[in-house]
Amino acid sequence: MGQDQGNRDDSNPGPLDKTVQITPCAGRVLGTVTDDTGHPLGAQVRLGEGETTETNPNNGTYAFYMAAPGDYIVRVTAAGYQDAQQQVTVAKGQHVQVNFALQPDPMEPPGGGEDPPPGGEG
Repeated sequence: MGQDQGNRDDSNPGPLDKTVQITPCAGRVLGTVTDDTGHPLGAQVRLGEGETTETNPNNGTYAFYMAAPGDYIVRVTAAGYQDAQQQVTVAKGQHVQVNFALQPDPMEPPGGGEDPPPGGEG
């Protein structure tokens, strides 16, 4: 019954004996898109030349959760509004807030801007 406990090799600890520290590499870009009066808008938001997302039309919020560190242009488009963009720099693990207040597009009013059919019923 004699295993020798005195010959244990502690130079190679098992997998549970190590402490691992996780450092976030990606950052987040998030914000709100509203009209010029502060009402939330449904809009398309693009981060750089890559990822695209839609805002939540109830509150105008959007988020990119896995943005690699670097410089980006955030572009926003919404029907009936002028496009907008802002340049941002994302650092490792950083959250960057980028809000937009879009101006109405005089060439394309919100709601499609279609004229009623001529002549009415008849």
